[in-house]
Order: sequence, then structure tokens, then C-alpha cells
Amino acid sequence: MTVSLAAATFGQSAPPPPGPPPTAAPGNRKPGSIGDQHAPLDGFWPSRRLTRSLIRRWAQQVGEHYDLRPDQYARIEQHLLNRWPSFLEQNRSALQPLVNEYFEMRLDVNPPTSDQIADWSARAMPVFERVRRHLETGQQQVRAMLTASQQARFDADRAKLALAMSLMESKLRQWSVGQYELSEWWDETPRHRRERLARRQTANPNDDSPATARTTNASGTPADNTYPPRVAAELGAWEAYVAAFCEKYNLDRSQRNAAHSILREMIERADTHTRLNRQRILAIERVIEGNENVEQPDVEAELQAVYGPLDAMFAELSKRLDRLPTDAQLRQAKAAESAGQPRLPDQSAPQDPTSRTSHDVKTHTGPSKTDQRQGGE
Repeated sequence: MTVSLAAATFGQSAPPPPGPPPTAAPGNRKPGSIGDQHAPLDGFWPSRRLTRSLIRRWAQQVGEHYDLRPDQYARIEQHLLNRWPSFLEQNRSALQPLVNEYFEMRLDVNPPTSDQIADWSARAMPVFERVRRHLETGQQQVRAMLTASQQARFDADRAKLALAMSLMESKLRQWSVGQYELSEWWDETPRHRRERLARRQTANPNDDSPATARTTNASGTPADNTYPPRVAAELGAWEAYVAAFCEKYNLDRSQRNAAHSILREMIERADTHTRLNRQRILAIERVIEGNENVEQPDVEAELQAVYGPLDAMFAELSKRLDRLPTDAQLRQAKAAESAGQPRLPDQSAPQDPTSRTSHDVKTHTGPSKTDQRQGGE
């Protein structure tokens, strides 16, 4: 947290704050513990030495990022050391309970409720605004210590931070009224995951689609983690592609089993990626939906970061499927295409991220395995 605050103070490009952690329900808190401002605070809190060490390390990274002169580096490091340790201590009674409730509830064996999330968010919003004001004041002071060229880079970094802070504020407001994704607040246990999958299978015995979107209950009852809509559509398109591939090349049973085994592996990997980056995916999609101008470098870079791995997974899926058909099946498919039968849509090349207002499976422009083999025969 200290590093993130120092980064924000300086205007350095930093990732958006992690999803605010779930809170313990007021009735579940231990008397005289977290959440009681009149009692001694307990739980995790960085020591003064640790705080200063983290700030000094960050100051070194900042010095390299802006190519600071030694005198600039010394002034800015001292500026950060003067501002942030004291700010953290002054606001410890509000910050420490929030931080500890985050880890307590995120690691609990049971998921949080809507009331817990709303309570946490209500207490976090004024603290968040206090941090933002402190950041903005510090940014102005630091900017005055920079040269004109350094200020240009600083201003670009500050714009990225402002976007991240706006997203965070929007997220807090959503959480305060019960609009949340369970994965934003809780790390699902293996047992809970098995039970969830069993319930879904019981409710939909004929649905064995690994990419089926899961619904979220925003009313407060813990609900299944959901795929963001565009990711769900993406994985559904992968399934459709595999089904069409099997038909085009008239794969036999063993080949089809192999194809679906590859698909399941890739979807499991996509599921892991989505869970780890869920907040970033949802945030960037909201930015796109509310902003027609998506040419901003920060938005473009974020799109590449969250969707690039999915593009690579589909490329790998397509490449591995291409190894399944025999030469005879390839020739038969080629002949069918020449006779005017529909071709399998090629879908391997990444889509231009700046046009990703609706995330579709990408279009492959390179030669297919069929074309390569036919050319070599």
C-alpha cells in the first residue's frame, strides 16, 4: 500500500488499486479490535522502518523513470518521506481496519455478503477521497521540481493515474449498492469451487460447455463467479470454432476427443487468466463502453495486457488443432472448398485493440495448415 501511495503521489504510472477488500460485518467484529476506533488497533500495519524503506525504493525507481539529477532525486525522496509516513500514521485508525478486513475476508473459507461489502465501501469512500486530495497536492509540489521535458512525461503518467482513480471511485459506488463480482472480494476455495460446479451441473445436466457464462447475484447471496460478457462470448466462439473444425475435416472420434481435450485445456487457462485479471477486464470494458475515443495509449496498452494472453491462447488452440487432420482429410477439405462449400473461418490473428468495443474472436490472415501442405505437395 505504501508503495502504491508513493507512486500515486509522484504521478508515476501505477496499476489501479486492487479491488477493495470485503469487510467483516459489524456484528462479527471482535470488541476492542478492528473497526473500534476507541480501542487499540491490531492486525497488520507496516513499521516506520518498513514504510520508509519502501518509499526509498520507490524513489529510486522514480529517479530512473524520470532520469532525475542527483539534486532532484534528493529533494523528491525527502519530499515523499516527509509526506507519506505522517499521512499514514494520521489516518491509521481508518486505514488499518480496512486493510485487515480485506485480508481477513478475502482469505476466509466463506464468501462475504452484500451487507459486508456495502459497509466496507461506505467507510472506504471518505478515506479514498482523503487519499486523492493528498495525492493531488503532492503531485503539484513534485511537478515544480521537474524540468520541462520531465514534466511532459509526468503529466502523461498523472493522466493515467487519474483514470485509475476514477475507475476506483466508480467501483466503490457500485459496491456500496450491492453491484459486485464475488471474485473481486473473495478467493474461492477448492471445496467451494467443486460444490459450485456440482450445483451448476445439477441445474443444467445437459450443459457441459466449459465456457458457459455464470451469473452473479447482486442482491447479497454469494453467487457464482461470472465471466465478463465479452470473455464469455470469446470462449463460446472458441467452442464454435472447434465444432466447425471437426466438421470441416470430418474428424473421427479419437480426433474429436483430442480436439475437445485441447479446447478444455485452453479454456481452463483462459479461466485462470480471467480470474486473476477480472477487475482490470471489467474496468477497461467500462471505459470503452463510456468513451468512444479509445486511441489513448493507456487504454490501448491495457487492452493488450488483458486480452493479449487470450489472443495467444486462441492462436495456440488453432495451431494444435491444425496438427490433427490427416493428409487425406486435408485434401478432402480442400476439394470441398474448391467445390464451393463454406470455408472454416480463419481466426488466429489478434484484433486491433483500439477497435475492441465488442470483443470477438480474432481473424486469421496467415496461411492455414491446409494451404501450407497443399503448397508443399
